Amino acid sequence: MPFRFLHPFLSLYGLGMYLYWLLRHYDQVGVLISLMDKDWRSLRILDVGSGEGAIAADPRMKGADITCVDGSARAVSACRKKGLRALRMDVRTVPQKLRKERFDIIWCLDVLEHLPKGEAFNLLSELERMAGRQVVVFLPLGYLPQDREPSGAYDSELVRHRSIWEKQDFLERGYRCRVLWGYHFDIRLYCSSLADCPHPVVRHAMWAVKERENDP
Repeated sequence: MPFRFLHPFLSLYGLGMYLYWLLRHYDQVGVLISLMDKDWRSLRILDVGSGEGAIAADPRMKGADITCVDGSARAVSACRKKGLRALRMDVRTVPQKLRKERFDIIWCLDVLEHLPKGEAFNLLSELERMAGRQVVVFLPLGYLPQDREPSGAYDSELVRHRSIWEKQDFLERGYRCRVLWGYHFDIRLYCSSLADCPHPVVRHAMWAVKERENDP
């Protein structure tokens, strides 16, 4: 397993792409902050599908009013150990269960691709209605057939990708988009169908942001 986990880096291509990724894309929190309204620190933020709270717990988020939501008991427990406010629920039930709450900014990061596209669109529509100011989405761009997690920390059903997304899906809904070319510089470790592919398989990612004033 250690070799399989490291093998993308054991080549000039792998090392080069990893350095490229670090230089261009590693600071996800910094990019997220740059995409939010300038007064974000004084606003209420909902992190839908927060995982273990890596972003909400970043030092640059200190003092922000963030509520984390995730369907994994392990993830919610990890959030709480970091001192974060965290609720356990299926992300698809968030609009109904938190309908009496008000949030200014809603993050939906690496979530939509784990749902069938119809369900994901329904969730996105509800989140757009819930958000007072902004919805911020991050997800893979195009076909990325993930069905496993190399470390084995999470069940394969939780990490499986169930939908494919394109930039046009968000442009049609009034989002502004930022594509990260080559963000996933080798996806073979995460996709059993590509495990025997002899060459690296590169995929891209995308930020998409919708401002409430952009609603039709």
